Amino acid sequence: MIREVDNPHNSRPFDVHTWSDHPEVNIFLDDVFDLLPDNLESQSNNKGTPTKRVLKVVLLDLFVVWKEDPTKWIGISLSEKSYRVSSRYNALHLSKKTIPVVHALNELGLLDWLNHSYSATNPRGNRTTRIRASDKLQEMFAQAALEEDWVRFNEQREVIVLRDKDDEDPGQDRFDKDGAKKRNTSKNIEYDDAEFPAFLDGAREDLRAYNDLLNRCHIDIASLDEPRFDRTDDQGRTKSVHLHQGRHFIRRIFSRGSFHCNGRFYGGWWQNCPKQYRKYIRINRQPTVEVDYSAMHPLILAAEKGLVLEDDPYVLAHLINNEVSHQLQRKLVKAFVLTAINAANPDQAYKAFRYKFSAEFDLSLTRNLFDKLHQGFIETHPGLQDSLFSDQGIRLMNIDSQIAAKIIATHVASDKPILSVHDSFIVPKDDVQALEIAMREVSAEVLGVPLKFKRDKQFLSIDQLPPQYLDRDAHHRAFEGFVDDFSFSPAYDQRWREWEIRHQT
Repeated sequence: MIREVDNPHNSRPFDVHTWSDHPEVNIFLDDVFDLLPDNLESQSNNKGTPTKRVLKVVLLDLFVVWKEDPTKWIGISLSEKSYRVSSRYNALHLSKKTIPVVHALNELGLLDWLNHSYSATNPRGNRTTRIRASDKLQEMFAQAALEEDWVRFNEQREVIVLRDKDDEDPGQDRFDKDGAKKRNTSKNIEYDDAEFPAFLDGAREDLRAYNDLLNRCHIDIASLDEPRFDRTDDQGRTKSVHLHQGRHFIRRIFSRGSFHCNGRFYGGWWQNCPKQYRKYIRINRQPTVEVDYSAMHPLILAAEKGLVLEDDPYVLAHLINNEVSHQLQRKLVKAFVLTAINAANPDQAYKAFRYKFSAEFDLSLTRNLFDKLHQGFIETHPGLQDSLFSDQGIRLMNIDSQIAAKIIATHVASDKPILSVHDSFIVPKDDVQALEIAMREVSAEVLGVPLKFKRDKQFLSIDQLPPQYLDRDAHHRAFEGFVDDFSFSPAYDQRWREWEIRHQT
């Protein structure tokens, strides 16, 4: 049965690590297992993975997505080669038995189903099979009274991921004759811990400690009535992002088959959070501050060359066009520089520049404008000329990930929550000074010189507050003191209270 909202792009991949050992979950699992055909074991022709384990993961993932958004799909591969029992990225050892289990659930009327789509002429429309809980399964979830808090990720889920290439890297983008970006799906690579024991053991231990800290915190957006927001991807498709509590999972992703490429921290919903919401992030009900490294990659390149850039590297010595304001020109220069650093040659850089930023700027991003930005930048910063069009981005991402890893580790050691957004960090406002000290010291340790940074917002003392804040009761005073407009949802307060009660018992 297919409901009205059937957008296949409102989806996320099947998570093979969704798990729970809660007694009520196991009772529900037994009830569904009894509905499966008796010959399922022989149909699967694979005795290695217990059918009940496969069923639990599938059902729990369907439950989690249903709680997020009843119209949301799970993209699931029905190819046997997608389930490698021995893979480090498959900690629960799900096998190809997953495929007959999914088909059996569909035959029982427990799934909504959209067949996979494949086109050699239009690969951007390709997709895996989509499934979600049918009305019948939703009713069974409701009758079982399952709780989201009972569902976690398997604790052995791999946190250090190595990929053959990097979807996030503009230097890897490929474009068709019309300038549209081609699909560039990367694949996970198996690796041997014995080749990098000191690095991998330490990085994995640090990251699991970080995830443990995050999952002991309540991280939410105080302005939202519902714990979700919508985001639009670079193809204009809208997806719903749910703010789970207790299911935060951060991993480091390395690229191009090397632990020297990328290595950034991925997985936090705050990394995809629109700016209008990000400023209202609360950690354990405390207001937060975001601190950004300023022009991080150009300044890393300058530090490596022994150059000191006292001024903003995105400000040119002169205007390249009298019709462009200083403010707009700075934004254009920043877009140009970050694209040029990542790209391997000027033509690739221009295609990426036009594709990524055409919707952002209210002017035509011509090749002439691009070349003027290039000329203006090298005239202002001649020492960085050979850093452009040199495919530096993936290496610089590795350096900024080293800095981020050390900053995060200092906070975890002090049991202080911190959210990473690659070149910026979000912390409770009482911890901002400690963060800034760490950002200064760690960047100096890694690069030999400290990098510049700035706070995203400034706080006021109580006697500086506007009058409309002063009559609020003590319950709300924790949210006073910041410059931006006050926005607070009673629904958020209820979510916080419920979480606090659950974690006091």
